[in-house]
Amino acid sequence: MLHRSGSNARLPSAVAIYYLLFAPRHLLFVMRISYFTECTVLITGASAGIGYEFARQLAPVVGTMVLVARRKDRLETLKSDLQSINPRLKLFSRPVDLRDNNEVQRFCDWLDQSDLTIDLLINNAGLGDHGPFVDSEWERVNSMLQVNVYALTYLTFRVLPGMRKAGRGAILNVSSIASLLPLPNSAVYAATKAYVTNFSEAIRAELRLSNISVTALCPGPVSTEFLSLATRGGDHQSHTAPDCFVVPVQEVVRQALEAVTKGRRKSDSWRYREFGDDDARLPPDVYQTACVQRTSEASTTWHSVGFGKLREDRNGLTPFDAYASFFVSSLIVGRPLGYA
Repeated sequence: MLHRSGSNARLPSAVAIYYLLFAPRHLLFVMRISYFTECTVLITGASAGIGYEFARQLAPVVGTMVLVARRKDRLETLKSDLQSINPRLKLFSRPVDLRDNNEVQRFCDWLDQSDLTIDLLINNAGLGDHGPFVDSEWERVNSMLQVNVYALTYLTFRVLPGMRKAGRGAILNVSSIASLLPLPNSAVYAATKAYVTNFSEAIRAELRLSNISVTALCPGPVSTEFLSLATRGGDHQSHTAPDCFVVPVQEVVRQALEAVTKGRRKSDSWRYREFGDDDARLPPDVYQTACVQRTSEASTTWHSVGFGKLREDRNGLTPFDAYASFFVSSLIVGRPLGYA
């Protein structure tokens, strides 16, 4: 049940060294996932994508799971899947529209009345929208703000006192690589995710003397239905990630849970390839300025953004071209943009 402060590492030193050096990767993950044994976990956006995978990977070991999503039929399907994985798992499924503040508050009231103490809160639910801000629909923008910012903040606000009273806990907030850069054509989405990353790091600092960890998951492109839902008018060609950047959802979740077990502040699941010009040595703020400018410019030339030549695109750099700067800046300067 979230035994913090390294108490999960109780193997004799020689045996531990043997496993670290020679154990298959899947066995090491089994050892780490046992960290969550008999925990009570709350997952938002649990019916699909990353949230579904969190539930699936945690199901074999946790004791109680509270599943939150808008679509009741998908929640019922998920419950059936999880019960087949672990028949002893105690499940609560709550259809909640996180765009509605009143529903979020009623859910939190139910949580208090249920006497469930949440050991692990996974704020996974999120909405996206791709396209120029001036052409956006306010209903979609407002929904993004409500789910990505308000619901995440309010759930954390209501769950955190119980963790503090219990003297233990972990919070995993699903952010995005988009949180690290102002992103034209995803302006509001990137801004909401910047909030999630900064909020997570701030409360992590506030809780540094407690037994509660806070981790921000900042994945790059992931193979889920998120992209199709964030797209306007069904045209996603202009912001589809190259295959070399797409990470399987199973790997994203595995790395995120590993980050929680180790008390890390951030989990990244980035995949990249070399772009050439490896002698480039620009500081992060130069990358950021160049990428933002190039993303908003129209050009038919090969762009060089300090780290190599990217593909020709009549609409300038796409958001995923900008994402490439993160991967390469991590290699060159040792850290992604915006991080100390």
